[in-house]
Amino acid sequence: MDAHKPLRLVVFLYELIRFIDMVKEMRFFLFINEIIQPDNLQLLVWFAPNMLFPLMTFFLFLSLDTYMSYFPLYIAGKCVTLALSIRHLLGAMLYQQGGNSILFTFFLTVGDLVCIITFMLIRNSLKKRGKHDEENVPGDET
Repeated sequence: MDAHKPLRLVVFLYELIRFIDMVKEMRFFLFINEIIQPDNLQLLVWFAPNMLFPLMTFFLFLSLDTYMSYFPLYIAGKCVTLALSIRHLLGAMLYQQGGNSILFTFFLTVGDLVCIITFMLIRNSLKKRGKHDEENVPGDET
């Protein structure tokens, strides 16, 4: 049995909820002439890369061995998102924006940090297990 599957499921569900909440917050489904306005283009630049996170975690949930190459991409993307979330959170606190914006950004920041830590722990566990399994393979004298 795969010991990391429940953790991967939780991260996938978090990414899905995060993505749905971002769609709701950014009002992405506007008419095309409203999207071209500069403020909405800025939102699209933030929104577009975040569409990949639920997909990556879904594939990692399905088969960890097959999609192991997504680990560095996911962690790098989460680090960038975490940095942008912290920047946005500090800006919201300095300019005293509404409480919902600060709460939403704090939720994203903590969630991204937890996702990074979770996948780093899974990756380290798999590396240790891989080294342990390679050492104990009998009859492999080539």
